[in-house]
Amino acid sequence: MRSTILLLSLFFFSVAFGDVKRETKVKKSGIEEKLGEMIDLASISFFDEEGNKKTLKEYADGKPIALALAFYRCTSICMPFLNGVSEYVDGRKGTFKPGEEFKLLTISFDPEEDHVLAKEKKANQFAAMKNSVPENSWRFLTGDKESISVLTEKVGFHYVKMGEGDYRHQSALIFLSPKGKVVRYIPSNNREGRDTYFNPFYVDMAVAESYKGNPGPAYVRFLNTCFKFEPANKQYTLKVLQIMGALITLCGIFLFLTVTVLSKKKKPDEIIFKDEGSDE
Repeated sequence: MRSTILLLSLFFFSVAFGDVKRETKVKKSGIEEKLGEMIDLASISFFDEEGNKKTLKEYADGKPIALALAFYRCTSICMPFLNGVSEYVDGRKGTFKPGEEFKLLTISFDPEEDHVLAKEKKANQFAAMKNSVPENSWRFLTGDKESISVLTEKVGFHYVKMGEGDYRHQSALIFLSPKGKVVRYIPSNNREGRDTYFNPFYVDMAVAESYKGNPGPAYVRFLNTCFKFEPANKQYTLKVLQIMGALITLCGIFLFLTVTVLSKKKKPDEIIFKDEGSDE
């Protein structure tokens, strides 16, 4: 009898523990890069700031899309993220202008938020800008649970509801080609608690690659290797010392290999003496 009770206890414990592990796995937040994933833009619809429902294909209008997934009541990570997007839109320093060469869409992943809140959030962000920016430069959208789930799953945006109006998540600009292919991710970097900074060169490269529909983070690795961000002037500068050190190292290796190979080659005089001393 005792052994039966013990076995049953172990069984139920394993089932419960397994459920906890599965639940923990499901509830893990973060951004999973799904480069090359195709999204059917014509099958997913969202509401604009006036409450009009349109498909992502209509919002794209044949141009790349830059997605900024957030929720409008957020008071933590979304604020520096959206402020960084606002700074980029306000500066308009890139080659490609949002609203013209590509579409910049902020979409709330909270299905309880509506277009009225989206319009209010947009008004606040635009009011904080220093320059006059066209209204279509940056759209603020909302949607139902089904549309949000499909989109976030396709782009690998995983979030966890922590309570009433609160979520745990990460932030990034996600770039889609005009046909809906996931092409680029530019992660949010809050610069030690301050607003995110989006370098125009990063965005230009992402838009250019989105037009081509070629996914891959190669240019980001190149920039991170050869450039460093200077928070003071909000610019990327060349890593001169690191590059010079790498070049000196390569030159040293080349010189060493050259000397080693040449030292192993027979001198012309040695070859002549050997020929003269041979029995042939």
